[in-house]
Amino acid sequence: MIPLLALRDVHAGYDSIEVLHGVSVHVDAGEVVVLLGANGAGKSTLLSVASGMLVPTAGQLLVAGQDLTGTGAGDLARAGICTVPEGRSVFPSLTVAEHLLMMTHRGVSAADVEERAYARFPRLADRRQQSAGDLSGGEQQMLALARAVATEPSVVLVDELSMGLAPIIVAELFALLRGLADDGVAVLVVEQMAQAALDTADRAAVVANGRITHEGDPERIRSVIADAYLGVDPLARQETT
Repeated sequence: MIPLLALRDVHAGYDSIEVLHGVSVHVDAGEVVVLLGANGAGKSTLLSVASGMLVPTAGQLLVAGQDLTGTGAGDLARAGICTVPEGRSVFPSLTVAEHLLMMTHRGVSAADVEERAYARFPRLADRRQQSAGDLSGGEQQMLALARAVATEPSVVLVDELSMGLAPIIVAELFALLRGLADDGVAVLVVEQMAQAALDTADRAAVVANGRITHEGDPERIRSVIADAYLGVDPLARQETT
C-alpha cells in the first residue's frame, strides 16, 4: 500500500538552527497516527513540513506516492492536505456559516460544504448564525475540524487538538477524528495529551530532540512512556500543569 502521506529522512529548521534530524513517518488511508512529545521536541515543525509551510533542507514529502517536496501550502491543500492548526484559528466576529463559506474556494457549493460539515457536527448546525467568538472552546475546535471535513481532504493534519479543553470534550473530538479515518482519510495528529490520543491511534511515535525515538502500536508506546518514567506517563504530567 502506498501511504497517502510520507515524510522520508526529513531535515528542517529555522535559519541556521536544525530542528528535525532525519525524521521519517507515514500515514496510510484509514489510519490515525499520533506524534507525542514535549514542547520543543519538533512535532509542530514536522507538521509545518507536511503542510507545506516549511520547506525541508533535506528529505522528501510524498503525497500518495508523488514527490511534492518544496510544494507550497496552497498547492498541497489543493492536493488534498488539510491542516487544523494549534489554537483553532477561528475568526471571532464571523458566524459558523461564514467560516464554512470560506471553504468553497475548492469549487464546492456552499450548500454542499454545509451539508458535509453539519452531518458530522450537528451541534454546529444549531449554531449556524452564531458568532465563533461566542462558541465554547470545544465548539470552536469542532468548527476548525468542520472546515477540514468540508473540503473532503485525503489527509488531515491536526496540531494539539486537546489544548485548553476538558477531557470529555477531547474524547469527543478524537472520536470524530476516528470517524474521518474510518471513511478512508489519513489522519496525522500532534498531541501532548497522551492517553486520549493513544486511545484513538492505530500507530504512534514519540518525538524527542527532533528525532523519532520510539514508534509502534499504541500499547507499545504506552509501555515505553510508562517505563521511562517509572510508571508515570511523562506527558500526563504536562497535562495537569
